[in-house]
Amino acid sequence: EKLQDHSMLIVKAKQSKWLEIVAEFFFRQLGTKFSAWVDRIDNGDPKKYHQNSIDRGISMNAYVHRNGRWEYLGSYENAGTLEYRNLALNLDLSKIDEETIEIKLESAHGLWDLDFVGITDEWSEEVNLTKLRTISAFNQDGADVLSRISGDDGIYVVQPNEGTYTNLFFEAPTHPDSYLVLQGNGYYHHKRNYTTKPNYPVLKELRKDKLSTHQLSRLLQEQVVAKLSKTQNN
Repeated sequence: EKLQDHSMLIVKAKQSKWLEIVAEFFFRQLGTKFSAWVDRIDNGDPKKYHQNSIDRGISMNAYVHRNGRWEYLGSYENAGTLEYRNLALNLDLSKIDEETIEIKLESAHGLWDLDFVGITDEWSEEVNLTKLRTISAFNQDGADVLSRISGDDGIYVVQPNEGTYTNLFFEAPTHPDSYLVLQGNGYYHHKRNYTTKPNYPVLKELRKDKLSTHQLSRLLQEQVVAKLSKTQNN
């Protein structure tokens, strides 16, 4: 059965642990300039930040083959590295006469893990939303932090160290076929305190795109493989 023109490209995916290794290598090149770099990112243009993630393949970019060329659909961004998530992009299938649909997913080397990819037209733009009441919120010490997350007001629950967490309890939905969506806002910072000087030659190569994120990932992988081979041979 032919899919409707207005469909969705669904993936079950997450960003990989390898991404964390590549990111840590980059952070170390910044050295004592790391905090200044974080401040610059915080005060920068969000659109430029997201476009940089797309251009460097930190996002997973999706394309559909139409009329003999690859057409950009959109990007899956910032899924995190801990758990697989179901992510969706709108997919326009009009003007595709072929019996098969060709999709391309791209990212820098090794930065994403894919578990499932599929296309569906079983969706509707008419979504009925019901807000569920937050019953309670407690942090890892048992302190009540509900008042800090009850409104969009710039007051945050701070989780500064590894192992800190917040348990949230919501009232249950009344409809048995409901989907649960968690909506929130906030920010995070990588906590680093490097004492080494910035590695300006590498940073200069990265900034001028002479050394892409893809190339950096491949070079680091080659170093890891070389070290493993040397260890095994010894």
